Amino acid sequence: MKIVKEGFWVIVPSAIIPILLIWITSWRSWGLIFIFTVIMVFFFRDPNRLPPSVADGILAPADGRILLINKSSNILTLFIELSFLNCHLQRAPMSGVITQITRRSGHKRRFHLIYPKFGSIRKKVRAVMENKQNIIEIKTENATKIWLTQIVGAFARRLKSYVKVGDKVQKGEKVGLIYFGSMVKLEMQGQFDLQVKQGDKVKAGETIIAFPKNL
Repeated sequence: MKIVKEGFWVIVPSAIIPILLIWITSWRSWGLIFIFTVIMVFFFRDPNRLPPSVADGILAPADGRILLINKSSNILTLFIELSFLNCHLQRAPMSGVITQITRRSGHKRRFHLIYPKFGSIRKKVRAVMENKQNIIEIKTENATKIWLTQIVGAFARRLKSYVKVGDKVQKGEKVGLIYFGSMVKLEMQGQFDLQVKQGDKVKAGETIIAFPKNL
């Protein structure tokens, strides 16, 4: 199993500590830390993803459950909520060029305690608006724009962007990482045929969430 490099600062200490504690304390203590290590290995996994061979299909940017879908006259917005069981890497929904990256500080509002089905949508939407976030703007190959927003939860509150302005990205390519429970917002210009609905589970770089109209 591949692990993202950012995970080693958590995994390595949590693997060493039980070995030291086994000599000075009860098995329960180091046993719990060992379980934590296993969970962290699972959390920071970097699975291989093979994008489907559908040229115009727009891919999910994150693993998780679709919390909300909003449509306006020319903007489609999807909110994908991640639990601690999901892979927390984000991937480019479409190929294009990174035109802007905007990082905003914010509050420490919680999305959910353990699992995305817990908690009210109203409180989650408030957290989306007010928590720390990183907005990655991509100009696609057909000259439209999409915005992939990484939003942290109440704990850890760390995120990382793997790309910078001017980078060319391919559909399904890794663009960032959020630590622990979080949310990803995707906004797209244009008209689309949705392939998913609220409550659906999606996989980054594999699930087709929409097709553009009038291509």
